Amino acid sequence: MSGQRTIVRNSLIKAYFLQGLLYLIPLIEVPLLARILGGDGYGELVVVQSAALLASMLVEYGFSLRATRLISINRGDLNYCGKVFWRIFFAKLLLASPIIIATVAASFVGEWSGHQVVYGLIYMVAFGFSCAWYYQGQERLEFATLI
Repeated sequence: MSGQRTIVRNSLIKAYFLQGLLYLIPLIEVPLLARILGGDGYGELVVVQSAALLASMLVEYGFSLRATRLISINRGDLNYCGKVFWRIFFAKLLLASPIIIATVAASFVGEWSGHQVVYGLIYMVAFGFSCAWYYQGQERLEFATLI
C-alpha cells in the first residue's frame, strides 16, 4: 500500500509542477513580449495565438481525455498503446487537414502575412498534436514535463 501512495504522490507532484510551469511562463512572457514587440506587434501575436489555439482545440477534440484513460487502463500492452497512439494521431491529422488548407487559402485573400500564417500553423500543430496525453496515461509525467 505504501508503494502505491508513493507513486500517486510522485505523480501528483509532477502534475502540479507541470501545471505551475504552465501558469508561470505567461507571467514572465507577456510583459517581455509586450515591451519588445510594441502594441501593434503584440496585438498581431495575440490574434495569431488565439486563432491557433482555437484550431488546436478543434484538432484535440477531447482525444486527450479518452486516450489517457485507454492508455492508463492498458499501459502494460505496448501493442495496444501503439495502436491507440497512431489512431489518434491520424484522426487529429484528418481534423487538422481542412484547417490547414483553409488557413493557407485565407492567407492569399486576407491581410495575413506569410510569417503570421506559418507561426500560427506551427503553434496549432504544437498544441493540437501534443503527446502529453500518452505520457499521462503511462504515468510517466517527467516526459510530459520535458515536452
